[in-house]
Parts: sequence; C-alpha cells; structure tokens
Amino acid sequence: MSVFDSIAKSFRVAGQLPLDDKTYFPTLSQMQDLGTANSKAYQYYKYMTVMCVENGTRYEWKEVLVDYTGGALLSNFTYGPDTVSNNIDYSDKIYNFVPVSVSAGASSSIAKPYIIFKVNPAGADYLEIGDVVTGHFSPTVFMTARYKGGPINQLSSWAIATDSNPQNWF
Repeated sequence: MSVFDSIAKSFRVAGQLPLDDKTYFPTLSQMQDLGTANSKAYQYYKYMTVMCVENGTRYEWKEVLVDYTGGALLSNFTYGPDTVSNNIDYSDKIYNFVPVSVSAGASSSIAKPYIIFKVNPAGADYLEIGDVVTGHFSPTVFMTARYKGGPINQLSSWAIATDSNPQNWF
C-alpha cells in the first residue's frame, strides 16, 4: 500500500460533511464574516473556489478594483503591506468573492462576448484588471469598456465608457 493510499483513506469523512470547511458556506452571512481582524481573509488564496449553499452560487477569491461591486462581501477586502504567501504577492491588493456564474435571467448579466479586443495589449494574452477592451458583446451591442474584475458576462465587471477617451474613465 502506498503512502498516498494511507493518507487518502485517513481523510474519509463519515457523513455528508465538507472536508475543507473554508470552501463551503451554509449561508451568505457566514461567508461575509471574515472573523476577528479579518483573519479568515488571510486563509484564502488567489482563485480559491467556494460554495454558498444558501444562494447556490460558486465564488472565486479574486483581485478586484477598488470600486468593484457585485461580490459576496459587502465591502472589498484590502490586504496589508508585505503580504506574500506561496510566492503570491497580496500586498495592498483588493479582493472579494466574485461569482463564478450568474443564474439565467439575472438582470446584471450580459451575453457572452462574441469578439473583444484589448485596446492596448501589453503582451498578456489574457484579460487583466484595468484592461480596456472594445468589441461586440452581443450581435447588436458594440462597446468599449474597462475590465474591473469578475465574470466577463456580468455588467458589474465592466466600467462602461461615457467618455471617448478610456484614460478618463476613473
């Protein structure tokens, strides 16, 4: 018998209980409670996926912009300076639990982008917070927006242009 088999068998849970209780929340209020001095936030890691049973939504612990709304926390959490864990620098970065998916018919959702392009690609071939994009967000909607973080199919994830110069959006 391998060591892995022994370890795996020793973690068997007797009953319908989560093995990792920091990724399973029976209620949204339990998820919003970061504990004394926000200590629970320091147990969460970048892109950690959690489940809220009360609303049936999966969330990811992700970096967001300061004005991001739509996350599970009532206000975004900002890590303190010199916060590095597992080679990830969280120092002074802002995080929230961001919904992974939106239920059908939610008013805050938009169609999946058909074609979007970064206005000023900086070498990254993926979307990063603060990136300005332009493109077709549905067959009839063409717009320019700045990515704020979160699912790309949620309006709360985008700062929509009200000025023709994207640098003036904040």
